[in-house]
Amino acid sequence: MKLSRTIFSALTLLCLCLIMSFSNANKPRLILLDIGHGGVDKGAVFEDLTEHEINRAIAEHIKTLGNNENVVVELLNENSGFLSLEERVEKIMTINPDLFISIHIGSHKNGDARLLNAFYSENYKNQDQVTLLSKELLKNLSEATNLKATNPKASKFKILQQNATPSIMLELGNLNNKDDRELITSEKGQQQIAQSILEVVSR
Repeated sequence: MKLSRTIFSALTLLCLCLIMSFSNANKPRLILLDIGHGGVDKGAVFEDLTEHEINRAIAEHIKTLGNNENVVVELLNENSGFLSLEERVEKIMTINPDLFISIHIGSHKNGDARLLNAFYSENYKNQDQVTLLSKELLKNLSEATNLKATNPKASKFKILQQNATPSIMLELGNLNNKDDRELITSEKGQQQIAQSILEVVSR
């Protein structure tokens, strides 16, 4: 009788472990988006356009399109107030997402330059993971929008360096380039960018 109870207890424990494993495996991935700049820090500026507002529009499209059975999207800075890098890093560490993406727009002084860059932390323990994800994001974005991608780059940006989360910073176009500017400020272009990012992070 004692042996039977032991076996029963062991089987019950095994079943619970399997159920928990299955549940975790099917749990949506939490994607945390950082809207670059904010408050008094407008980021890059072109005439009446500010980088922060474009970053916000793209991030909100990602959030709107992105909540499904595979991913849940949250915004690090829901309002437009100023957050220091230290405050952003602290919030990332508290939320502890599966993936952190910081959304930015470039502002190259060469108006002919078209930009699409991805930066990742060179201190992250699993370099292969973030490098591959960065490459996939750039490839998908380039194919969907005709933005001109470069190779992903390791970076010492503080917001990437000082947290243990897989982290990527995306630079989505050159605000000084007419073609890039038309893409990143249009509803259609912003949705194309959002959808192409989600296609990669939802896999």
